[in-house]
Amino acid sequence: MNTYQSGNIVTISVLFTNNAAPPVPVDPTNVTLRVTDPNGVETDYTYALLLVNKVSVGNYNVQLEVLTQGYWNYRWEGTGAVVAANETRFLVSQSVFPSPQ
Repeated sequence: MNTYQSGNIVTISVLFTNNAAPPVPVDPTNVTLRVTDPNGVETDYTYALLLVNKVSVGNYNVQLEVLTQGYWNYRWEGTGAVVAANETRFLVSQSVFPSPQ
């Protein structure tokens, strides 16, 4: 699990692949990133609304500014041509400074 300081921009990435050997990058019809902040507030980012960046075939990311300390959970979902999901989390730690700039 990665740990970041409050006030950083965190890049969350995913690579969708098929089940071939070796796996080949493929694009789902729909790509969604679901993020829950430490307060339990969920925000959805979709490629359809241009909130998710496409880097290359099958490779997507979102950049988040993280200001709230605690565990951030996220889940990538691909639907349509590729059905896949992956979820994990990261920690935003408390700064030793009383008010980070």
